[in-house]
Amino acid sequence: MIEVAIVGRGTIGVATLLKFMSYCKNEPIPMYLTMSYDPNIPVTKVGETTTFKIVDLLEDLFGEEQTKDILKECGATTRKGTEFTWLNNPERNFNIDYGSIGVHFDSEKFCDTVIEYIQKDYPEVEFLHKNWGEGRIIIPENEKRNIDLLIDCRGTPSKGDAVWSNDYVLPNFTSVNSVLIYQDEVETKEEEQYTGNVFHDMGWMFKIPLKHRTAYGFLYNNQINTKEEAKKHFEEIVPQIKDKKLVEFSWEYYYRKRALQDRVLYMGNRLFFFEPAQAIPIHFYLRFLDYILKEYHWNNRLQYDLAEGWVNKVYMDFLDSVYCLTAFNYAGDMEIDSEFWNTKREEAKEVLKNSSHYEKQLLEYQEGRTEFLELFTHSSDLMKKYADGLKIQVPKEKENEQ
Repeated sequence: MIEVAIVGRGTIGVATLLKFMSYCKNEPIPMYLTMSYDPNIPVTKVGETTTFKIVDLLEDLFGEEQTKDILKECGATTRKGTEFTWLNNPERNFNIDYGSIGVHFDSEKFCDTVIEYIQKDYPEVEFLHKNWGEGRIIIPENEKRNIDLLIDCRGTPSKGDAVWSNDYVLPNFTSVNSVLIYQDEVETKEEEQYTGNVFHDMGWMFKIPLKHRTAYGFLYNNQINTKEEAKKHFEEIVPQIKDKKLVEFSWEYYYRKRALQDRVLYMGNRLFFFEPAQAIPIHFYLRFLDYILKEYHWNNRLQYDLAEGWVNKVYMDFLDSVYCLTAFNYAGDMEIDSEFWNTKREEAKEVLKNSSHYEKQLLEYQEGRTEFLELFTHSSDLMKKYADGLKIQVPKEKENEQ
């Protein structure tokens, strides 16, 4: 019996549990699954955008009809893709359909609802109430023979405890690093099936339509614009926020040096975070778990140490691709003359110019081995749509060698 302990009940913690439950259902490898969390720590209420993978997992475990009930309780709406709009240049507007149906859902309701359904339908999964604190989790010696893998999904590490420690890296390039969030408690029209992405002078704004409310998030860089400037511009875009209480977050770009260390796998914001664009982080975490579950040597405990190096190599390959994709989104001619876009466009170009991963993808495209660039989850056709819509110059031929 393999014992897997998941710590944290946020979106990624619950999604990780669903992933392992689905694996146990479809593979002949018995596992004892536990989830431990502090019930006094609330799930961040922002509104989530996620991929088709969440729906697939729910349907595999609960069936199609029960999944509909779960998503309805979470105020979910379907998500076909992303709608990109410009405030002062509407002729630039375009949509991207992902070819699969994801969902927008209330993150707080999602976590609580799914746990309730698991407790009812899968009583063999054990839920424990425990506060693990902020520091690095180390499996106690007396439990090492029992816990084969502990997955840390506790959310964003505190700066003093983790981000500034030797476990993490703060990369040079950062785009947006702050957000002002407003929840508009108005029921959403059924036909709204796209995540909104509005480009403004200071960065961009997301719009996540749930059934019972819409979450607006004004993203900006606090090294370029002040909170007061951001709030004023936010009010110009969404007038109903005036005099309303806004939720504020700020963060650093960061990533963990190792995803798997001493039988502890770091997942979600505990692993890395750059920015929330296009639900890329959530898709990353779930796809990374796909690889681990497929290749990890679950049937032989003696091979865990050997597997650690492989898992961390896959993680860094994935991470390089996501970092390039994040920079790629800022490397185009947005036709917005502002300090943010003028600065970040040039910085993003430098990231791509100096990236061996991007250089490899570009070379394969130029030599005709791919239809277009392929970065992380984005296939060639999607990358081409992004490049065209954001006016990102990608050379079709190799530069002449001097």
